[in-house]
Amino acid sequence: MPIYRAAIQAKNNRNFTFDTLVFPGNLKSDGQDCNFKGLSQEGNWKPIEFQWFGESDNNTDQKLPEREKGNFAHVFAGGLKIAGDAKVKEALAPVFGKDVEFLPIKIQGDSSFWYLLNVVHIVHNALSLENSKFKIRSNGSIGRLTKAVFDLNNIPDNRVFIYPQWPNDFMVKGDVIKRKVLESGLTGISFDEYDSI
Repeated sequence: MPIYRAAIQAKNNRNFTFDTLVFPGNLKSDGQDCNFKGLSQEGNWKPIEFQWFGESDNNTDQKLPEREKGNFAHVFAGGLKIAGDAKVKEALAPVFGKDVEFLPIKIQGDSSFWYLLNVVHIVHNALSLENSKFKIRSNGSIGRLTKAVFDLNNIPDNRVFIYPQWPNDFMVKGDVIKRKVLESGLTGISFDEYDSI
């Protein structure tokens, strides 16, 4: 079974596009962080407010390009996350099961329902450490991950997961979720295949 990283489809080569959600007010988070590292937020979640990148509170008279609408969006908030609209929740909640929490968020000037997708299924031994590549620091210690190679034997089939070495990635094993996205006509996300053994 293949291993995929779910990613927002790039509209251009910039880091931010108009399909990116950011904290209001010049990208300041005011202490808020969405880097949950696999920890459940249900029960104590209070919806966080975002705005579409490029839509400034101070520039309401400025004409901005039309946002390329998709069912998924980047969320830049203490790490890169993925958000989905109500259609994403309806189509994928049954497939994700308990692996993903749909945390409601508010978007300035947008009355539609959006959810931050919080992956709570952590696979601690997902990587093949022998086959993955890491940056080696000047003192000889292992640094950040530069190339992930996954061990299929350690990851349950047709599940969403994160792994400790890079907990912001939204990983998928198998084709069931990818097929459901295509069958449901959901747009704005791609599945990039990763190496595995």
